[in-house]
This record gives sequence, structure tokens and C-alpha cells, in this order.
Amino acid sequence: MTPSTDLTLTEQASLTSGEDFWTTKAVGEVRSVRMFDGPHGLRRQAEAGDHLGLTGSVPATCFPPAVALGSTWDPELAERRGAWTRSG
Repeated sequence: MTPSTDLTLTEQASLTSGEDFWTTKAVGEVRSVRMFDGPHGLRRQAEAGDHLGLTGSVPATCFPPAVALGSTWDPELAERRGAWTRSG
């Protein structure tokens, strides 16, 4: 990948905004990245969905918040959840 020092200041700045609401801009050799929201799982809007995320979400897998997982005091459960996230 291109080091940021190989990009002009304008190109570096353009990496801080998006191509659209869910996608970053491709700049030079830096590819565009599709974003998802949700700190507890992955959620993505359908193409026809609104920009606020109120309608049109694609089915998603969500997890309880990390505070709930931590409250179980079960490190094996946390490990299984992490393994699923890495494999998914």
C-alpha cells in the first residue's frame, strides 16, 4: 500500500471524507472501503435505505454490548465471541 507520505496533502485530506455515506474514497493506490456501523455487530443499509439508518437495513448479526459480556465474568464466553467475530 502507498505510504501516506507518498500522497499529496490534498489526497491525504480526501481520505477523511467519503465517496458516499457508507464508502470511503479511493485515492491513488489506497482502495475504497465499505463501512458498516454498530459497535456490537455489523449493520449495513440497503442501497435504497435512508442516510440516517432508520429504514432498509440488511439483516445483521448483533451481539450484546461489551459491558454485558464483561459482566458475565466468563473469559471463555468472551473468547468464543471474539473467535466468531474473527471468523465471520
